[in-house]
Amino acid sequence: MKKFGLCATIFALVLVFSAVTSILPVQAYAAVSAAERQGSVRVFVGDLENAPGSYAKQRLAYLHHLAKSDGDTPVEAIVGFDDYYDLDVVLGWAEQYGLTVRYIYWWPAGETGRLGLGVQDGDVTKAIADFAKEVESWDQDSGAWEDSQRFFNGERGVFALTVIAPAETLDEMAADLGSISYVDVKYNEEAERYAAQKGKNVSYIELPSKPDGAL
Repeated sequence: MKKFGLCATIFALVLVFSAVTSILPVQAYAAVSAAERQGSVRVFVGDLENAPGSYAKQRLAYLHHLAKSDGDTPVEAIVGFDDYYDLDVVLGWAEQYGLTVRYIYWWPAGETGRLGLGVQDGDVTKAIADFAKEVESWDQDSGAWEDSQRFFNGERGVFALTVIAPAETLDEMAADLGSISYVDVKYNEEAERYAAQKGKNVSYIELPSKPDGAL
């Protein structure tokens, strides 16, 4: 299994994404054609709060299909929440369902931006400790440093996770926990078929929606 190293990134969402996808047909919502000139088809994962309703239903149906047809096979997916939750609460859910956490997305509610923390081998405690050590070398006059301090001071909430778990487990969790808004598996059959026909690669780009609609 491929391992992700520690990676902390702060960034504001790009409005052009909404502008491009809004003119695409629902069937091609996930594939951004502008990326084809670079030899790849980009598939945005986790933006189901802003997606057309029928596309969101397609993604849910795909998870149901995987759970029934190949439920024991681990898949990678973004789990989005209906609010900004304390990290301990979210990790409690992950432990309850046996999820391996790959990435954590958090930010203060209602504000633009987000911070993503990569987790190696599912060890969240080590990832946070490594992040704290990394921050020590940052310019304390920078906005990034100020944002990191808000995290360590508890002024943040988790709104999404990237996890690995059997499809059956993810399907069960989505049905059990009312705090979950969506589960979006990082695989799109239609985009994969389209890319194969065009001789292009597929890249999956994580862009989880925020529960309050903030960018």
